[in-house]
Amino acid sequence: PHPLRVMAEPEPEEEPPEEGGAVPRYDSDGRLVTEEEGSILPSEWVGPSRNVLGVNHYDAVLIGFEGSAQYKVCVGDCVYLSPDEDAKPWCEIGLVTHLYLAQTGDFTGEKVVKVRWLYRKSQVAGAASRNTHNRELFYGLHVDENLVESIEGLATVLFCTNREGAGKRVQEPHTFFCCKTIDVSRGRVGDLKPLSTDPPPEPAPEVVPEPVQAAAPAPVQAVPVASVPADAEEAAPTVPEAEADVSGVEAQAAEKRARRHTGGAARATVSSLEVLLRHALGEIEALKVKMTRLESMVVCLDSSSVASASSQSLGSTSSTCYPPSRSGEM
Repeated sequence: PHPLRVMAEPEPEEEPPEEGGAVPRYDSDGRLVTEEEGSILPSEWVGPSRNVLGVNHYDAVLIGFEGSAQYKVCVGDCVYLSPDEDAKPWCEIGLVTHLYLAQTGDFTGEKVVKVRWLYRKSQVAGAASRNTHNRELFYGLHVDENLVESIEGLATVLFCTNREGAGKRVQEPHTFFCCKTIDVSRGRVGDLKPLSTDPPPEPAPEVVPEPVQAAAPAPVQAVPVASVPADAEEAAPTVPEAEADVSGVEAQAAEKRARRHTGGAARATVSSLEVLLRHALGEIEALKVKMTRLESMVVCLDSSSVASASSQSLGSTSSTCYPPSRSGEM
């Protein structure tokens, strides 16, 4: 059998007073040896404070009279605490999670230690307490606030995954082991999971994308637009409608190509604006030619009507239609 299971229950012995210090109230197992309340030992913070939500937190506190057996309690240590009536004659054991100066509540202005309770088998009822070693503790879920002055001393707790992991160190004074968790309110017991010792995975190398150079927009060639002479009224129209439509299609295609080369941006280049302007001017000139032709047709119709009336009265059989002059006279 494993030594932990056959280890005899140690007899409570009074420990000699430490030089310059007071007689401790508990033995090597954390059992109270006197019911007399000890004097309140002074304490002072160690190290700088950290302000968390308006509360000053500390990493350690020094307990005891200067020049005597002082001891330091740090966050992460396990400590004996003065027991209540239900826990006597055993000192309660807790894992220190926070040390701070209280700003509100019943402990305002007092030094406070917040602990997670580690339960003895005498504090655990039911099947969980069976076949349990005297120095085995259960990792509780409950966290509580206590005054720093309620700390009785330091304890050593070996956190492991099984009893064998504690080894022979558990036989040392004030040494315990913990390999189980417990939910006291529900009476559920579980295994204490070990902390992961695997190194964190290395972050993947950051891939920096190479800058992409934007392609230069292709030069847009101006589309020639047929011009209309100033004396268009006297000459025949020189801009066919089909040619004007083709120039308009080419202008739109040139505009689309310019937009595609510039990433679909809304702004157009100066060249494309010139093409559009020339196209608009061409359409205006074409409309002018059409208007001139329509005016000529109207004048011819009017002349034909007058000539017809004259031929009926004068016996004339012919008439001539002339294009209108710039002043609009025949």
